[in-house]
Amino acid sequence: MPVESLGQSRPRITIKQKSRRFEITSMTPEEINLISSSPTLQERGQLSDTSKYQRKLKHSRFAEIRKFWDDAENQLVDNVVIVVKDQQYPGCIDLSTPNWMKFEFNGEKIADILDGQHRVMGCVKSEAFLDEPIPVSILLESEFPPKALGLLFTKLNSEAKPIDSTMEMHLKARYKLKPWADIKAQNSYQAMLALYDDTTTPLFRKIQLFDESGKRYTSRKIAKTFQNLWNDTAFGSKMPHPENKRDFMIQQFSYFLKSLFGSDGIWEERFSEEYSSLYKSDGFCDLCINLYPDFFKIVEEYTGSENPTLNDWQNSVGKINDGTKHLTDVLQWGDYQNYINERTHNRVFHVIEKLLQYDYDSDGNLVFEFDSKLRGFATVLE
Repeated sequence: MPVESLGQSRPRITIKQKSRRFEITSMTPEEINLISSSPTLQERGQLSDTSKYQRKLKHSRFAEIRKFWDDAENQLVDNVVIVVKDQQYPGCIDLSTPNWMKFEFNGEKIADILDGQHRVMGCVKSEAFLDEPIPVSILLESEFPPKALGLLFTKLNSEAKPIDSTMEMHLKARYKLKPWADIKAQNSYQAMLALYDDTTTPLFRKIQLFDESGKRYTSRKIAKTFQNLWNDTAFGSKMPHPENKRDFMIQQFSYFLKSLFGSDGIWEERFSEEYSSLYKSDGFCDLCINLYPDFFKIVEEYTGSENPTLNDWQNSVGKINDGTKHLTDVLQWGDYQNYINERTHNRVFHVIEKLLQYDYDSDGNLVFEFDSKLRGFATVLE
């Protein structure tokens, strides 16, 4: 029982850090909850109360933490920090035996949680691991005056910087953690890395893998765009390759890039122009990468090959015309930044997607009709 266990001796490590001492031990979430409260600051009259510093508890987080703690694979290795009020409750903690400690518990809340209140309240709701020990740092009120506790709380809760979303992606992909765990997510992540490393594609070293300046495209945006294609959620299109053909997909996508934006590609100049919608992540990912399935289908139709070569791609892209105008004449990748900023560039995407739709003539040849798709306008930008 928790009440009995609190009075039993448990091992401790004493840390002397600069001018103050604190203890490190282990306790169960139920034990912590039994002796501790959260000194929540939530009313005007409490602003001058040095004993109040915690944020209001977010009950929505309890279910998330309980779900995390109920999973036998998950660990909590970061310390919960509690402040034992040994001045207000003399004798409530016994540190007289070297390397051991115990509580003298009489039913009162003899401690405050300085850091980890949501972890404790979430874990204590777990039926499976209610009595599983977690690491705890114990600060004594006699060692840490209110100013020192306030400074420590501020450092722990407001000045610690979380890792950015890109670094989080790298770490979760490395260890195959959700949402980068399944084969489609892994395909997407690995494809992005392959394009970064490929010296022959226009994306070579133009992808921002870390917090670097001078990189045009964010790795997370590219990987997420691929993931949407694999999951068939991006504008209703889908990746035209099975999940187990990642290397083939990467090869074909590199041909796609080279035939459009590489040396002698149909939009080589547009790719390098800073005002072009291809120049930044949103335009390139949302407008261009999502068109890959449409282009691949055209190449398949023209070549009849299940494994098109770069030459096949270049020849096929060169044939996308309506008899008088090539695709480059009506789609010039102009400045769609206003659409992108307003998150309405899916309109532009759908116009381009329609331009790539085709019929067949009596001989089975592909027929494109740009004029009808543009409704009388000369270009997509118009």
